[in-house]
Amino acid sequence: MWFWGFNFLVLMALAVVVFGGGVMWLWNSLMPELFGLSTITWVQAIGLLVLSRILFGSWGRGHRGGGNWRHKQWRTSWKDRWEQMSPEEREQMKQRWGRYAGGQWGRNACREDGVEEAQEVKPEEEKS
Repeated sequence: MWFWGFNFLVLMALAVVVFGGGVMWLWNSLMPELFGLSTITWVQAIGLLVLSRILFGSWGRGHRGGGNWRHKQWRTSWKDRWEQMSPEEREQMKQRWGRYAGGQWGRNACREDGVEEAQEVKPEEEKS
């Protein structure tokens, strides 16, 4: 069992070395020429990786099982609510969503109720 832990530590150390070296190489080959910035060391490259993780979030897919668990939780709760609604309640909810889905900047912005009626598209008549 300790063997797997040791392999994991070696893999993580190797990943840090490779990613740090990659960031350092990219920075030192691009930034001085493009923006006139100075070159960085390997330790500074690791610092940039840590800073990007802090500022921009996870490099992975999120929590165990992948994906955003909060979104899945929200979606599941709304799906349960939807299934318990009567057809009239569902229609009311669709109308409310129609108002907000277009929003102030959306395609339904010009209508007060936010719901557009479908318009039939007629093909142009051929010119003779």
